[in-house]
Amino acid sequence: MLITSSWCYLALAALAVLGAVVADGPKELMIQMKYPIDFDWPDEGTRETALADGSYKPINTIPTGIKVFKNIVYLCVPRWYDGIASTLNVVEGKKYEIGKQPKLTPWPDWSWQNASDCDRGIAFSMSVEIDPKGRVWVLDTGNNNLYERDTSLHKFFCPPSVLVFDAETKELLTRFHLPEEIASPETNFLNDIVVDPVNDWAYISDNDGKWREGRGGVIAVQPFNKTATRLQGLTTNPEKRAESYIMGGKRWNSNNPVNSIALHPSGDWVYYAPNTGYIVHMISTADMQDTSLTPQERDARSLVVGQKPTPSASLKFASNGTMFFSGLTMDAMLAWTWGGGLLDNTWWVAYQDHEDMQFLDQLDFDERGYDTPNPEGSNLWWITNQLFEFVFNKEAKDWTVNIFKAAVDTSDYGDAIMDGEMTVTYVPTSPASDGDGDGIALASDATSDASSLLFTNMSAFTLMLALITFQW
Repeated sequence: MLITSSWCYLALAALAVLGAVVADGPKELMIQMKYPIDFDWPDEGTRETALADGSYKPINTIPTGIKVFKNIVYLCVPRWYDGIASTLNVVEGKKYEIGKQPKLTPWPDWSWQNASDCDRGIAFSMSVEIDPKGRVWVLDTGNNNLYERDTSLHKFFCPPSVLVFDAETKELLTRFHLPEEIASPETNFLNDIVVDPVNDWAYISDNDGKWREGRGGVIAVQPFNKTATRLQGLTTNPEKRAESYIMGGKRWNSNNPVNSIALHPSGDWVYYAPNTGYIVHMISTADMQDTSLTPQERDARSLVVGQKPTPSASLKFASNGTMFFSGLTMDAMLAWTWGGGLLDNTWWVAYQDHEDMQFLDQLDFDERGYDTPNPEGSNLWWITNQLFEFVFNKEAKDWTVNIFKAAVDTSDYGDAIMDGEMTVTYVPTSPASDGDGDGIALASDATSDASSLLFTNMSAFTLMLALITFQW
């Protein structure tokens, strides 16, 4: 292939534009935590009592979920095991010296950490979302200790629920206990949440424990009018080919269903993917909100977005249509611009660190224009926690939680939904069906390519390919 210098320069310039979409600033380690992670107790006597009666077990305490708002970092500590004193916490969003890790302050306060209070308690929160209106959307599974081998420790306190608070006043605005047909009290694992701040719809991944019975699912919730729907079926189940992979030099065996979820900045499409898998699917928010459809009918309407190069624990859209996602086997954060064709081979590495970015669990943007050179940009935050070390070798107490941030020239998907400026037309060509009978919906089963996606703006990557192809 012969490319003249002018065409080459144009292609490289297009690629440079693409790279500028994301990783503008270097990553900065803000917080590092190691065992034991402690809390901001009312007094030392309360802490000693909690240690003595087992309501605080440092060996079981590790943060997984992160959200940032008004310089406050919200951290979820899942109650997988017994002895988690507080499941939802905050720390100040500043840089801490290595070796001087902050104590976790329960949020909204200590009284809300009562797992058995179904009205004013939070049993188990894996994730929260904070929308541009300053509302904190909290997931609560209602159960505790389901990872304990001793089943007598498994607790089922309340129905799973979605709570919405005012971030500033900490006032509870609403709480919606999900019906059993939407989320099982015994086996639900409400994992991640995204929010349409205009229409007050939330979309949730349910990493349900009974995935072998087809229980992994995606939930749509309007908590203010107490409406909920569910999607489940082939597209929410794990992929057999991804059940074993290497992270941190060790083999990870996984069989988790749908885990990651993202909302496109148009507010029109929900993306989701299993933790054990490579395929990303999408479904329209209109279909998710349509109460006349069954969970299986929604599953049949899902479309294949493409394949990631690695299993992931999180997906996140920026306001400009760039999707970030964790790369578990690559110790990296990857990115992809909606509009460059199928996800396959159009992603790129935004940040990577084989030492300090093992198991990137969740990521988030703080407010647009806050503490960043670009008033239209923000800071991208993410948490890594070596979760495989915690799960497989917890007794060694040899894991590290790192919280990073980096300035980027974009902001949260919720900002774009509030602005109402992102429009997209999608021409579906193939559902996310199992086209080859192997029980897995693969990107290769779909017939669409870049030409089947029509967007208001052609991405820089597509432009580069177009320039090269034309010259060829």
